[in-house]
Amino acid sequence: MTELPPDERRTALIVAVRAEALVDDFRRRHRGFAFERGVPPHVTVLCPFAPAASVGDGMRAELAAHFSGLAPFAAELTEVAQFDVAVWLAPRPRDRFVDLIAATCARFPDYPPYGGEFPEPEPHLTVAELSDRSEKIGDSVERVVERARVVLGPGLPFAFRVDAVTLLEEQGDGNWRESCRFGLGL
Repeated sequence: MTELPPDERRTALIVAVRAEALVDDFRRRHRGFAFERGVPPHVTVLCPFAPAASVGDGMRAELAAHFSGLAPFAAELTEVAQFDVAVWLAPRPRDRFVDLIAATCARFPDYPPYGGEFPEPEPHLTVAELSDRSEKIGDSVERVVERARVVLGPGLPFAFRVDAVTLLEEQGDGNWRESCRFGLGL
């Protein structure tokens, strides 16, 4: 693989969810991009965020100030749902995630959610991404949803606390790693 130049590396803001024991075997089986690239189970706050090369001390201070003004909250993953080519778990309370995303988008308007492709994103934790390869082996979204209900359903609801937002940074090899975390309500 060709090394990604520093000016092409991306960042993302996420709520990391310590649900590896619940979802990682499922994510691995369905070869999701995020799993393969080292991205932990998460609910996206803002992706793509600023280019990695532009995230310096000033930007980190602005992020810390922004997130410190938002209150932490208790949450749960409650049910299996789907998009056209993805299977995901729904985080609740939905309105708290929507508010977190909206406040972050308002504070950083130069970075619209999903590059503007989905102006009103649905909070979610992706557990499977289907591709042409999936269709070739007979997986449809409906089949993967049903499998997720059977495999992951018994672990729901899965409780967690939203008390920080993590800045992920793409590395030269295309993998992602945690750059820093910003506490909520500090």
